[in-house]
Amino acid sequence: MAIDNSDFNLLHSACLSGVLAVAVYCDLKSRRIPNRLILAGLALALFCNGVVAPPSQGLDGPLGWGPCMAGAAVGLGTLLPLYGMGAMGAGDVKLMAVVGAFLGPSASLGAALATLVAGGFLAVAAALHWRVAPAMLRNVKTLLASGVARLGVGDVPQFGEVRVSAGRLPYAVAIATGTAAYQAWTHSFLF
Repeated sequence: MAIDNSDFNLLHSACLSGVLAVAVYCDLKSRRIPNRLILAGLALALFCNGVVAPPSQGLDGPLGWGPCMAGAAVGLGTLLPLYGMGAMGAGDVKLMAVVGAFLGPSASLGAALATLVAGGFLAVAAALHWRVAPAMLRNVKTLLASGVARLGVGDVPQFGEVRVSAGRLPYAVAIATGTAAYQAWTHSFLF
């Protein structure tokens, strides 16, 4: 029994939405995204894109395993530098890899860029809500100045902990929001 593209798109969207919803819940509750959720998300992406139906030749439908894994690499690679600089947690980077596995390489890049925009809005909203905007601005200034100074001497920027924290963000919210916004913008999301 073959699955048609509309059924596939519904299954695909439901699986991605489910993974993102659980990640948001976990991140809000404990500020962690469990590795077992990441592994389950990758398994679901591989299942949806390579097992449920063979890859399609059109724009809709399963990607196939190659583009699925390429999307995971793009998703991982877009946020990995922020993790390396200490500006993001490992769970967030791995969650973006799961999003990439569902979406493929080009859509993964678009979703990652939308996620960064959503994260910026989330950071400003949180700073205003928690009344830590001055501390956040000082931290951003310090981190940027440190990064520019290190680049100036040919070193790789390493943003360590700042002296006064303005708080930690549940970045899974930004990933879910950015991914949904990107897919709604490209009309490829079926909620």
